[in-house]
Amino acid sequence: MLYQSARLTDIPARSNKTEMNDADSAATPNSSEDILTLLQQQYSDVLGTFGQGETLEPMKGLPMTIALKEDKPIKPKHILTTRQIPIHMQEEADQIINQAILDGILQKTDEPTDWISPAFFERDPACGKKKGKLSLVSDFSEFNKYIKRPVHPFPSSKDIINQIHSNSKIFIKLDGLKDYFHIPMEENSLYLMTILLPTGKYCYKRAPMGQHPELMSGTCTQTLQLQDWKV
Repeated sequence: MLYQSARLTDIPARSNKTEMNDADSAATPNSSEDILTLLQQQYSDVLGTFGQGETLEPMKGLPMTIALKEDKPIKPKHILTTRQIPIHMQEEADQIINQAILDGILQKTDEPTDWISPAFFERDPACGKKKGKLSLVSDFSEFNKYIKRPVHPFPSSKDIINQIHSNSKIFIKLDGLKDYFHIPMEENSLYLMTILLPTGKYCYKRAPMGQHPELMSGTCTQTLQLQDWKV
């Protein structure tokens, strides 16, 4: 989803606090928690609760396009066997695949493709007593050798600080949840991102996690520029 700037002037406020009851008080932005709750309510279209029954909507903007190098021969990796999923992970792995299809991230395909990259499931390191989360890992290391990497400028911390208005009072830091998965793949790039699992062959309809950050940052910047926002 595309995150928009929140207008705090739109948040409702009461002028006569003595007449407020407990319910009114809870709705008045007297603390950062109150402001956050009201912003989530007002901008629920972009500040959702993904993972609680909602599907992952694509970003409104340009799709990610992948260009391949032309200065050397390309030998596509085309695997025919895949790593089997351990029995104790099978149910959880099936849920991940089904949710990815539901969210429009993966698409099962029987189309012939030049590229078929390996993929497997791996559990994140445990955090204390909490069991690590199971994740789908796609290995595009061989494919990445043939990608034309775009050049995208990254502002330094000093540049960012210099752009802050002197009268700014409220700051917010946002971390894009599954940010790559918000970006749709361009049609001609779709089948380049094909993986093989024991349950079949799948292609990515959204940008795979970890694909070159220059592609991710460049696509996001182009999307914001389409909205006529300062980037």
